[in-house]
Amino acid sequence: AFITQKISWNDTTVFPYHLFWWEAPDGSRILTYFPTGSYVERMEPERLVDQLMRFERNTGLDEVLVLYGVGNHGGGPNREILQRVRMLQQQPVFPRLVLGRARDFMERLLERDLSLLPVWRDELYLENHRGTLTTQAKTKRGNRQGEGMLETAEKAAVIAQVMGGTYPADHLARAWKLLLLNQFHDILPGSSITPVFRDAEADYDLVRKLAGRVIDESLAVMADGVAVPEKDWRGVLVFNPLSWDRGGPVTVPLPAGAPGSLEVIGPDGDVLPSTVIISDDGLDRSLQFMASPVQSLGTALFHLRPGDREATTSLHHDGFTIENRHLRVSVDPESGNIASIYDKEQGREVLIGGEQGNVIQLHENLPSYWDAWNIGYTGRSWTLDRADSIELIDRSPLALTVRVRKSFLGLSKANRAPTEGFPSSFFTQEITLYADRPQVDMRLEADWWE
Repeated sequence: AFITQKISWNDTTVFPYHLFWWEAPDGSRILTYFPTGSYVERMEPERLVDQLMRFERNTGLDEVLVLYGVGNHGGGPNREILQRVRMLQQQPVFPRLVLGRARDFMERLLERDLSLLPVWRDELYLENHRGTLTTQAKTKRGNRQGEGMLETAEKAAVIAQVMGGTYPADHLARAWKLLLLNQFHDILPGSSITPVFRDAEADYDLVRKLAGRVIDESLAVMADGVAVPEKDWRGVLVFNPLSWDRGGPVTVPLPAGAPGSLEVIGPDGDVLPSTVIISDDGLDRSLQFMASPVQSLGTALFHLRPGDREATTSLHHDGFTIENRHLRVSVDPESGNIASIYDKEQGREVLIGGEQGNVIQLHENLPSYWDAWNIGYTGRSWTLDRADSIELIDRSPLALTVRVRKSFLGLSKANRAPTEGFPSSFFTQEITLYADRPQVDMRLEADWWE
């Protein structure tokens, strides 16, 4: 038998089989059992009989496996459940109940002729809990940041150990155990209660702190043997933890006594594009420069010297069209969307004709129940195709940035005078093109009130 599953965008799809062969693309098969009940059955007689009847109608077999217990965390049965089983085992007219293992049940099935069982040659996609892919985004972000930082920490620590440092096994083990603890099936999917996510955030803070300490100490070992020329005000050692060579923007905080103007010299002696960034409160300054490519798992020394020589850059703009030697990006002044991305090297337009990029769309989601777990699209959606404001905010030798502000007047908002037309959610998009970098960077900040 061959069945193609039809995927719908609601929570009504019902899988047709309870016992079937699942076939992989290479032709191998696994005997698969889906219970007719839940995985936390309390051995109530009406439900047991119903499950047996439905399994027999679906498969033709007169023996059904029931998963019983309290809680979905692997908890076992309580006394009430076991007492109910003993009582039902003594009833002469009730189906025979045997306490056993799932493995024994499956092995008995394999002794039968299963050649007529249906075969499923597709993914087992049950869309009921798709909401867990997006719920509690802050927790998911903490997990991903922790994974990335710990991978970098391990690479840096190994290199530092080779150079005479001590491998920080205790710090790394402690951080990994905390990170893995919070990958439990109700924490990372976002289906726990609020105090759990408070605890998780505290754990992620500690993971970042531990990983950051390992990285800092390892980089200190790497930098210890690097000589900085006397004519340099400072040297910046850049470490590339990736598995491929990479350059890109590097940001360095500047102390209070830093020279008023600085130039950045790359390892090959060229002056690199750079700019000084001042914090919103005007109290802090940092230097950002475009690092030339650093080899995989390697370091490169960049020299900071007093001076004001400008680097050669291909960046220029015309209104809200920003351009470097790789790309030309045009932002529509009305919609705030990207109207064009022209690839100069390939000589072609990247966007499909007539379409725009970086578009904000909102889709109404009203789950009928379990809103942390499920998605309930209503089919209603809105496209924010009008910019409240658009401006070129950065025009340094390092980067050109167009900032777009948009807002949304939600239909669920109580519209009362005198602010009946006041939006309920606000969005800030920053579209950046760096010098000599063949990519468009986009940053979105959402002030969400729906």
